[in-house]
Amino acid sequence: MAKAAERIIDEGRLQDVTPAREFASSGWVIEVLLVFDNGSAERRFFAVGAETAASAEEVVLSYPGITRDDKRVACRLLSPKEIADLRLRTLAVRPYGWSLDALGEV
Repeated sequence: MAKAAERIIDEGRLQDVTPAREFASSGWVIEVLLVFDNGSAERRFFAVGAETAASAEEVVLSYPGITRDDKRVACRLLSPKEIADLRLRTLAVRPYGWSLDALGEV
């Protein structure tokens, strides 16, 4: 087993997860409230490869359609397993989970 490998319990058995060099060393789930010209709003979630919450909130602006006017909030850190499963690279932005309208309906 590599020194950098982390042991993660997954479905009752131990699994080795060795982060690949090309993957981000840290990542965040970012919630974005998109406000449209007609006044409607939609909540969307993104996985962002970034070291800090503040930098992830900035990096998510590189995703098409997101502007500085849209509210951006870092919700939580991604686990190393999530980063590997998403194949998330540093400064990458990927849609993550469900999109919700501003009323909280799926």
